[in-house]
Amino acid sequence: MTALQNKTHKLLVFFLCLFVLMTTIHTETSVLTAKAGTKVTLYPNEKVKEFILAKDYTDAEGRVWKAGTEVELFSNGSPRKITLAENWKYTEGIIMKAGCNITYYENGHPQSFTLAENWETPEGMVLKSDTNVICYENTNLKKYTLAENWKIPVGIVLKAGAEVIFYENGNLNTFTSAENWEIPLE
Repeated sequence: MTALQNKTHKLLVFFLCLFVLMTTIHTETSVLTAKAGTKVTLYPNEKVKEFILAKDYTDAEGRVWKAGTEVELFSNGSPRKITLAENWKYTEGIIMKAGCNITYYENGHPQSFTLAENWETPEGMVLKSDTNVICYENTNLKKYTLAENWKIPVGIVLKAGAEVIFYENGNLNTFTSAENWEIPLE
């Protein structure tokens, strides 16, 4: 074997070993399988950033990640973006829809998801199913669509089917009024 063939052989063995290592991706407590023949992206510290999931995966929280979809991880191994294979009950009343992407903040709180069913908040708002919900990192709602008209404490009725946007502190930013209303000029 010539020196060039030897270097080529060593390089091929290295890439084969690298491929085998990358196709089985370890998260904090579990193993995910990357689909063979698809691109895997790494962080500069060589932790896995993005890949295509080879088979459905159920995590410790009961989420079933859908095979054949792109998964993005934070450098600590927690999910940044996953696609659900089936509906998932996040908390009481919030059911995330199968087939939707869920994006997360690094602290683990959801950034965006799609509702599988209407959801009534503790304040009495009913958010519309099959619509995207966006949250701030502190878990306050940022943007959603109402399923029903909703009257806020100052008497304004927000229109069903319209997007409602909030500031991070919870104050209203943008909405569509369901009725005429008088705006006091102070």
